[in-house]
Amino acid sequence: MKKVLLLVATIISFVSTNAQTISGNYLDLNNVKAWIGADGMLFYNALGLQVPKGSGNNIPAVNSLWIGGVDAGNSLHLAAQTYRQTGNDFWPGPVMNPGSYSTTTDAQWNRVWKIYKTTIDSFIVFSTTGLPVGYTIPQIILDWPGNGNVSLGQSPILAPFVDVNSDGLYNPTLNGDYPLIKGNQTVLFIFNDDRNVHTETGGAKLGLEIIGQAYSFYCYDSAMYNTIFVHYDIINKSSIAINSVTISNWIDIDLGAGDYFGTDVTRGAYYFYKGDTLGTGSYGVNAPAEGVVFLRGPLSDPTGLDEPANSTPNGMGYGDGIVDNERLGMNKTLSFVNTASSQNGNPTVPSEYYNYMNGIWKDGVPLSYGGNGYLTGVNSDYIFPWNSDPLGFGTSGIPQSPWDQSILGTTSSDIRGIGSYGSFTMQPGSVTEIDFAYVFGRDYVNPGNLPGVAVLKTRIDSIKSYFNNNITPCGQPLFASIQNSANISSPDLFIYPNPASNNITINFTSTSKNISIKLFDATGRLVKNITNAKSGENNISISELENGLYLINVNDGKSSVTKRFVKQ
Repeated sequence: MKKVLLLVATIISFVSTNAQTISGNYLDLNNVKAWIGADGMLFYNALGLQVPKGSGNNIPAVNSLWIGGVDAGNSLHLAAQTYRQTGNDFWPGPVMNPGSYSTTTDAQWNRVWKIYKTTIDSFIVFSTTGLPVGYTIPQIILDWPGNGNVSLGQSPILAPFVDVNSDGLYNPTLNGDYPLIKGNQTVLFIFNDDRNVHTETGGAKLGLEIIGQAYSFYCYDSAMYNTIFVHYDIINKSSIAINSVTISNWIDIDLGAGDYFGTDVTRGAYYFYKGDTLGTGSYGVNAPAEGVVFLRGPLSDPTGLDEPANSTPNGMGYGDGIVDNERLGMNKTLSFVNTASSQNGNPTVPSEYYNYMNGIWKDGVPLSYGGNGYLTGVNSDYIFPWNSDPLGFGTSGIPQSPWDQSILGTTSSDIRGIGSYGSFTMQPGSVTEIDFAYVFGRDYVNPGNLPGVAVLKTRIDSIKSYFNNNITPCGQPLFASIQNSANISSPDLFIYPNPASNNITINFTSTSKNISIKLFDATGRLVKNITNAKSGENNISISELENGLYLINVNDGKSSVTKRFVKQ
């Protein structure tokens, strides 16, 4: 009888969890309005992606992580979500002890945390100078999920926060602790694949807890204004190592009744652009393009070597003289059709999902170069790269002629796309950090479906430069915050004259002997790099630069400060 009651309780819990309406909120600070769901699904509502914000131009879109790997016995573990049509692989909230999951905890964690940097900045001022009469600590700061309930098996620290007294406890009221966020606006979400059996894919659990921050900057009149960013911390909460791990970014975007798909190997991005009749839809004849940019991948498995430069496209840390700091770049892309059958239709079983994540068709045939990518030539890691792979990274170092979907003469269709980081090992307790950007491009002057792609790629160049150099065109905040180690503070960095015509002086104080000064133009392009800078006055010629706005970044290895100046 006890077994029967336990089975009934399990079924009730399972049905309740899968029937749960997922909460969320909008990231909506800049020109993009995007829904962020509590279970890690992005853009999944009636609005999708709205660009420009407030225009009513809505791009239907759904986005989710796919993660798969094998255990020591070579059994596949996989979590992937699409439309929740058959169930769930991800659920809101952190990983807990198996007996601690309940409808009560489901309801507690079915939410996101939307917060502005200005809210935090005001709290910091008041908490350090004394709370004024009538000031109330904002509820979002009080609600920030800095600590988990360890009695339920939750992690002691969940969402990142600044721990003022270093006691490990998030307490804004007594200690002045505050959330540590990215961007000018952040929507934080926490989800896991451990809550229940995976009814979307049927894959075995991985035991992952994922803390995501979707964020944006208010940098008007720049590529940043049309971009949102997502950072993930992926924690292996299981007791086993997961090998041959691939993390994929899956997305379904509908710019029209039919779309084309493209890969930019050099830029580490894949993108969608309109494939049906121009003039249909809310954007008219000036069709947009939307891209997914792979900014920072997982650390590769250690080799004890500094892996050589150009050994992989769009990776980080290769050939820099540092051992085992290499981060993987986007190593696979694939697109498939929204159909229930054929070798390039929707996956239905775990092996098919994992195949797609690794550039293999459902039936086990690897992607090949040319045509529709099925038994058409040499094996290829990337689908429809056009001319973006001149070194042949995706074809075993043998460059191929351009390959693009729009010139094949094929009819566009309802397609989904996927790009991947892989493969590597997740040890028990390890934290894997990855970053993506979602960039919108549209040419408002030149009609057609390809001008928007050109704008998109130009914006991607700016976004990657900003991210890689930890600067933004609007000053603070930066992508990577440096806490409790600043040698240079912003008020101590002086630039004069400003504006300037021929020369500028940069004056600052630092105890470091490894100081760099970098100048960037308004698009994020590095125009001058000084590696032997010194504390005090540094005189720099700018006579060769074109007139306009520039950013100066001073970095001494422990702190990074960015300010603007104008060349006239």
